Amino acid sequence: MEGNPAFQGAMGIAQQQTASPLSLSPEILQMLKQRMFDDSATAFQGGMDSISERMGASGLYRSGSTNQQFQNAAGQYGRGIADASRQVDTAAALQRNQDYSSAIQNAMAMLGLQQRPYEQIANAYSGGASNSNLGQPGPGGGFGEGLGSILGVLLAG
Repeated sequence: MEGNPAFQGAMGIAQQQTASPLSLSPEILQMLKQRMFDDSATAFQGGMDSISERMGASGLYRSGSTNQQFQNAAGQYGRGIADASRQVDTAAALQRNQDYSSAIQNAMAMLGLQQRPYEQIANAYSGGASNSNLGQPGPGGGFGEGLGSILGVLLAG
């Protein structure tokens, strides 16, 4: 079984996942943050343009009200960047737990597949195989029983 290409391929995937289990790498997180920062910057620039046009049209471009609106827009921009960063970091933290759990479960499943034939051989020797016929004494007073059980398990499983 261990020489089977399908098993080797699955084992390679499990080893790769175990070596680097995180589905959201630092590069992906940075890309997500950058995209959200760009969206915030676009919204901020649009807001600043709107304030400038509106206040310029009414002749209040240099007034205290205009400065206050600029400050409010800058504050919203800062909050938007902080919220975007927090959302990405929270999503990554939640995903990290699932990634580790998945990597461990997949590795354990592959190790179980590797171990199962050896467990079946041990069960045949001890008479505890799932097939009760394999644990019965053979003809000849049990002569060659261990070998017959091993062959029976290997042929049946």
